Amino acid sequence: MPPIFSKLKLYDAERSIFVQYAAKHTAAQVKAETGFSADVLELLWDKYKHCLPKRQRDQEMRLIYFYFVFRYMHMYPTWEQAPVVLWTPELVGQKGSGISRATLHEQVLTYLALLAVHIDEVHWSDRLNEYNHTEHFQTRVTTIVDTAPVGVEESTRKHTASMTFQPKYKDNVFKLQVHASDGFSLSVCVQIGISLTGQIVLYTGLHWGVSPDNLIWRWTAKDHPMEPEELAVGDGIYQSKNSAAFGVGDRCCR
Repeated sequence: MPPIFSKLKLYDAERSIFVQYAAKHTAAQVKAETGFSADVLELLWDKYKHCLPKRQRDQEMRLIYFYFVFRYMHMYPTWEQAPVVLWTPELVGQKGSGISRATLHEQVLTYLALLAVHIDEVHWSDRLNEYNHTEHFQTRVTTIVDTAPVGVEESTRKHTASMTFQPKYKDNVFKLQVHASDGFSLSVCVQIGISLTGQIVLYTGLHWGVSPDNLIWRWTAKDHPMEPEELAVGDGIYQSKNSAAFGVGDRCCR
């Protein structure tokens, strides 16, 4: 993966400050433990560390707790598993294990909650970036939209269960609307929009599993206003007189 540039700083996964906290001290191990590249984690740290709790001593623990947030989300250990999942070689050398259940609750989950509130990386306006074009969509098409399912347990309430059961998936789901600018497939049922450069520019949800995709698009119109000449690409269900502009297959239409 090429380095990330942000203003005057070059982020390099192999030289990231977070490599030292992985079991094997490699960028690949960071990705395996957290699901994120080490350079992306460092960029997020630089951007959002101001919103995390301050410490009078042992400032490095702020970095470690931040790293453990992503390791926790990726591996999702139980309370009892925390000491054997959330650890660094240095912590094991000092204490013989990773963090305690209490530290998970009081520190790591506090960091997680604060980051959930403050991280803001999805912007609908990014689809209008001057470089958001491809060979086949050089002018009017800016995004690709679809939904995907998030599986849930069947509700004991009959009405709720009837709203989440989706015959297409043969399961109880919520839908997430996903809008991205390049058409990469996603593995959750939310509405998501992706730009043509691979950037997620919109997500909405959760939506009832029985809701048709075109109605989800219509109900969330205030979240994705479009320019008069603009087109989005989606599958056949989006192609209706009540929908915004959509292209289906190799055909663009309003």
